[in-house]
Amino acid sequence: MVDDLQEEMLRMSEEIGSLKEENRGLKKRVVLAKDAARKAGIEGRRRAYEKVELQIRIQRAMAETEALVKEIDRDNEYAEVVRQPPTEKTPGGSP
Repeated sequence: MVDDLQEEMLRMSEEIGSLKEENRGLKKRVVLAKDAARKAGIEGRRRAYEKVELQIRIQRAMAETEALVKEIDRDNEYAEVVRQPPTEKTPGGSP
């Protein structure tokens, strides 16, 4: 009976050791999962900021292009070079 109890205690001790090892492994996985989620969140925010920055750059480029087109449209010298009839917006040439 004493031998049985000693065997039971050894078995329980081994089981506790394996459970502790399994627990450490699970903790590592949880840490890795949290880190991966954090990195994914950072990457997502970075991409969102890049998208907003790109949208702003496109809007600025569109505004600059629109202003350039308006200026070219008003430039009678340019109209003569490309053989378009000059507009009446700016008499005598460029503003």
